[in-house]
Amino acid sequence: MVCSACDTYVSLTAKHCARCDRCVENFDHHCKWLNTCIGKCNYTWFCALLAVTGACQTVQFVFALRLTIRDDRNAQFGVLVVQTVGSGLVILGVSHLILLHCWLKCKGLTTFEWIRARRERKSQVKSASIRREAELKSQALKDKGTFDSFEQSLKLNDTSIVPLTQSLELTREKPASDS
Repeated sequence: MVCSACDTYVSLTAKHCARCDRCVENFDHHCKWLNTCIGKCNYTWFCALLAVTGACQTVQFVFALRLTIRDDRNAQFGVLVVQTVGSGLVILGVSHLILLHCWLKCKGLTTFEWIRARRERKSQVKSASIRREAELKSQALKDKGTFDSFEQSLKLNDTSIVPLTQSLELTREKPASDS
């Protein structure tokens, strides 16, 4: 297969990255934090980077928390609190990324495929809800038209009431005489 953007031969799993302007084998995603594409050549290193970052932040969090709890008067308490909270937030973010990539590997998906599938599902749901809303509006207009014509048919003027009552009187059976 030939890439239309860079005119090179690539495999079916390759994708051209517009940001890097090159084709990447087993393209996973373009990492804006590392300013490079994550693919076949560096996916393992990317996961290792996430694991090491999580481990370092966990160590920093534990030491900052320990110093904060101990309330050492030699340390600045505010700085320790900020470090503890900041490390905790980084740990949460990195843990989320690690779990996401483990889940994607178990499913056999890349980040790019997963994001594309989510966008397609959202657009299908959105178009289905738009269609349903249009159908409901159309049905409401039809029902309103039916109600209006029914309401008009119920409006009786005085001339139509009189013949109706007269016709009812004529159709009543007269009581049988006792003879």
